[in-house]
Amino acid sequence: MSVVELPSAITRLRRLARLYISHLARFPKGTIAKLQSLEELSEFGFVSFHQQWECLQEFSQLTKLRMLKVKWDFDWSFVQDEEGLQSYMHALISSCNVHNLYIGNIHIWPGPYPLSLESCCPTTTCSLQKLHITYCFICKVPNWMSSLGNLKELKLYIYCLRAEDVKILGAIPTLIFLKLKTFYGTDGRIFIPGYKGFRCLKYFGLVMISCGTTPEFEEGSMPNLEHLKLRFCVHEMECINGATDFGIRHLSTLNKVEVHIYGCSVSHKDYDPEADREDSNAKNAAFLIKAAVKALPNRVTCSFELAKTYGNIGTFHGLIKIVSHL
Repeated sequence: MSVVELPSAITRLRRLARLYISHLARFPKGTIAKLQSLEELSEFGFVSFHQQWECLQEFSQLTKLRMLKVKWDFDWSFVQDEEGLQSYMHALISSCNVHNLYIGNIHIWPGPYPLSLESCCPTTTCSLQKLHITYCFICKVPNWMSSLGNLKELKLYIYCLRAEDVKILGAIPTLIFLKLKTFYGTDGRIFIPGYKGFRCLKYFGLVMISCGTTPEFEEGSMPNLEHLKLRFCVHEMECINGATDFGIRHLSTLNKVEVHIYGCSVSHKDYDPEADREDSNAKNAAFLIKAAVKALPNRVTCSFELAKTYGNIGTFHGLIKIVSHL
């Protein structure tokens, strides 16, 4: 049986450092602020924004809190309250002096519009080392993100990944791990410029949900990248906009490449384009990438996976239709 509301007696646990609960559990008013030894809390749930707002404000009083995982399940009436949702995100990011912050939706439904994080700028020197904002698409990367001087790991869902977004992300000085999910790039391209930005990045994962968007790594880009993971759609060769190897030949420090291609006629977990005797769009795209990987100076591990569909692709198509009418 799930705990509906935590007992107020939990405040007697003066040395409680880690608390793992269901997102459905509720805290009595004033309880959180009294858990002064708390270092980790997972998962704090928002089912009703208005009932939990006071609890959210108490997090700023927990000076030892280092990891906070939040999940929401707002009702439709609140989701339509864009101003309230922006205030919620602002309070989480700007008032929580934590090292690791994870914000996500309980459902794989990302909401009716991309959110803006521009007003969520942390008010003090930010100690964030890991920041995950997932299953909630944002409209752009906020300018303040480039000033997160301690951030090492970042996961974001971005509706359209523009050159300005890439520039801001590349300016984060300590970023080692970056995972992005997007529908589109500007004019079908996501350019990773050379000789500037992403100086410390070791891992880069990029998911492109819609057809017609591909990455392009320019010479000198991501100079210390070791692990690249790409996920894109190839219904037709036109889906990759005439790209060849996406500029992978410029990523000379790579030692591992993972490629997931969906929109294929068959699914295959350990796919080898060189062993495939059939002619297909997925094979052609994979073959070009594998040839580029082979030309790299290191002994690079390269793997491919084919899938018929993205997953719950209907949900994402629903978001596209909603946003297009804004």
